Amino acid sequence: MHLLEVKNPVAQQRGVINSIPTNPRPESLEGKTVGLLWSGTHGGDIALKTGPRTLSYVEVK
Repeated sequence: MHLLEVKNPVAQQRGVINSIPTNPRPESLEGKTVGLLWSGTHGGDIALKTGPRTLSYVEVK
């Protein structure tokens, strides 16, 4: 019986290597300021357009 070793040709992303933990989530967004930032990734422009609608139950500044 032969052993077949399979390698992953995809390099690990820089963001995964240099990642830092995120801050804990607040209990509520009431009274908070929410900033939306596009990092240039594909589809980010769509997220920026739909994000405020998703947060519509909160008073948006």
